[in-house]
Amino acid sequence: MEYGEPIISPTGDLYCWARTKTEYKILKWTWQGPPDSPQSLHTTASSTGITLFWNQPQKDSNAVTTYEINRSGTVCSPFKSIGTAAKGVLTYEDQGIKPGETWYYQVRAMRAKTPSGYSNKAVGTR
Repeated sequence: MEYGEPIISPTGDLYCWARTKTEYKILKWTWQGPPDSPQSLHTTASSTGITLFWNQPQKDSNAVTTYEINRSGTVCSPFKSIGTAAKGVLTYEDQGIKPGETWYYQVRAMRAKTPSGYSNKAVGTR
C-alpha cells in the first residue's frame, strides 16, 4: 500500500490518501484531545447582573460542543460551575447579581465531556 503526505486540517483532523493497485482511499484521523482554552474573557455590568464575553479558542474551535462558566467569590477560592453556553455562543449573562456585588469568573471549552484548560480570570462588579 502506498500513502500520501499527511495534511492537518484547521480543525486538527489528519488526512492522507492510501492506494493499492485496485483501490484508492482517503484516510481521516480525528483529534480527540481537549480543545484549546477560550481567550480574552472580560465582563461588563448589566441592568440585571454581569455579562461575560470571550473569544473562541484560536485552534480547534470546531471541536467545541459547549462552554462551561465558573464563578467564585474571591480570586483564590474554588470556582463553581454556574452554567453553560452552546457552541458558537460567546457570551453569558449572570443574572440576579445585586448592585455592588463582585464576582470572579473563568470559562472553559468542552469537547463532549473533555474540558479545555480555563480562560483567564475576569472580575465583574454590578
